[in-house]
Amino acid sequence: MSNDLQLNLFEMPAPYLALSAETANPGAPTRPRLAASDADFAEFITRLGNAEFFAFDTETTGLDMASCDLVGISVCMDEGEGWYVPVEHPNAGEWSLKRGSRAWRAMADGLARPGAKRAAHNAKFDLGVLKRAGLPINQPVYDTLLAQFALEPLRRGSLGLKALAREQFGWQMTEIAELIGHGGAGKTQFTMRDVPLEIAARYAAADADATFRLAQAQQPRLKVLDLERLLYEVEFPLVPVLADMELTGVAIDAPYLGALSAELGRRMTALEKEIYAQAGKPFNVGSTEQLANVLYRVLGLPVQTRSDGERVTTSAWALEDLRGKHPIVPMVLEYRELSKLKGTYADALPALVNPRTGRVHTTFNQGVVITGRLSSSNPNLQNIPIVSEMGRRVRKAFIAQPGGEVLSADYSQVELRILAHLANDPMLREAFERDEDIHKSTAAAIYSVPLADVTTEQRGFAKRVNFGIAYGMGARSLAASANMTERQAEQFIAQYFRRFSRVKAWLDGTRREMNMRHSVQTMFGRRRPFDDMRGKSVGERNRAERLAINHPVQGTAAEVIKIAMVKLHSRLNAGGYASRITLQVHDELVLDVAPGELDEMRQLVREEMETAVPLSVRLKAEVTVGPNWDDAE
Repeated sequence: MSNDLQLNLFEMPAPYLALSAETANPGAPTRPRLAASDADFAEFITRLGNAEFFAFDTETTGLDMASCDLVGISVCMDEGEGWYVPVEHPNAGEWSLKRGSRAWRAMADGLARPGAKRAAHNAKFDLGVLKRAGLPINQPVYDTLLAQFALEPLRRGSLGLKALAREQFGWQMTEIAELIGHGGAGKTQFTMRDVPLEIAARYAAADADATFRLAQAQQPRLKVLDLERLLYEVEFPLVPVLADMELTGVAIDAPYLGALSAELGRRMTALEKEIYAQAGKPFNVGSTEQLANVLYRVLGLPVQTRSDGERVTTSAWALEDLRGKHPIVPMVLEYRELSKLKGTYADALPALVNPRTGRVHTTFNQGVVITGRLSSSNPNLQNIPIVSEMGRRVRKAFIAQPGGEVLSADYSQVELRILAHLANDPMLREAFERDEDIHKSTAAAIYSVPLADVTTEQRGFAKRVNFGIAYGMGARSLAASANMTERQAEQFIAQYFRRFSRVKAWLDGTRREMNMRHSVQTMFGRRRPFDDMRGKSVGERNRAERLAINHPVQGTAAEVIKIAMVKLHSRLNAGGYASRITLQVHDELVLDVAPGELDEMRQLVREEMETAVPLSVRLKAEVTVGPNWDDAE
């Protein structure tokens, strides 16, 4: 088959009658090359083998990495030209890449060739798809999505490739929905496997070309903003780790969740009756409008409004402010928690089990949280309550593989250790080196009492101060959380800074940096930009200062655990272990430990987490084990 694009419109499925290869990406000046013959593929492989840098993209039957099929691979080695290689494509006629063939092996070697530099947009998805297909790339990959997020952490627009190509190159690229439809009631949705080959080639080639150009355009800005260390030492190495975690998934006990769902339902029904009795009438507890009417009009509770002071709210913080003012409030809070646990986890998780793997596969996001923390979606497995009994019972549903164990490794006070390192405060550092209870040590310093004489109440208050300082909390917030006057809070904070003077110096320096440079950064260089604060209100300035103080601490903590994940993942692969990292929740790693590997995993996990990043304060990881996630806490 020639690589010239020729179409017979009468042979296209109905959605494509108005779409030709020439209009598949009208704003992308990309010459598509179709590797769909022996001669064309041979030319492609030769070019790929000589390319110092290339960008690649995958076309699939869906967006679920764990279940979709690979349809094609596009590669750009020169600006303005993109190759498309169909993979077991029914519309490719006599030629497409077939598993196990000589061409397949040549493709695998070309994509993973050591020494070549390669780029992809949202590379995690492409790496996962290629690995499942038997075309693994175990080499570094430059991710244009993550690079753009580092450059524009406050970006409000999409980080999608087509949005970036439109902004930076003026391209108006075809959206995927234009090719395969939106689906939904009364509509037919196709997959890329149904798209005529020549149209798929033009579409995919433009994606690879856009990625190629975007990677080159980003380089100068990354250097100017000193973001290369963050990306090359932290973010890019983490991509294949997260791809493997998503492919591995987590095992759940579906029958247990079914029983828990029934129990939650019974408790919710009982709560409804109690809430109706307090309200004096039945109403939809899940309706914010009806709940607001009951709370503020029927029961006459103090009206809670949003920060703009105009809109009435029944949000969680609003109800917490009303706790103690009426018996109905804690009932509503409990009902909401149970409703979320039932709908989001007990009912939903069994339905999300992948029939091919028998496990649940979440998505980990690197380009969402400004501080660099990972987030989890579809489903969100980082937001299961750990304090409440019912939240912990949901965690019991996350189980080990047969004969194995669930291992949980949690950094101990990592953000306070990082604060001690950043501030270079000798008092804090020495307390950690003595392996003291840091909150008791702080209480002893604030109250000027021996460590052994610190009361539970004093420790609890010191804990609020410790974490409050790390999050930029002021006297007003401390007073509200500790049930004291603002003057008392000011005195306690002043006493704290007298004993931990280097912490105060660091806080003041961070505020100055925010106001002078309009940005702050983490230990590895992740920036958090700020507007010029001149002319801003006191509230806006205070909020900006809190964010500026928190960013280096929380952001560096995120970098520490990411580096630990990369090193641990490398050790697991190098050692040929069957145990796998399955979850990351803020300061915690969860592993599914294979039978016979528990003792080695305990040592290996602790070693890699505690030596991940050299700090002036020793990192400490607490490792626990159990048959399920809750028992491993």
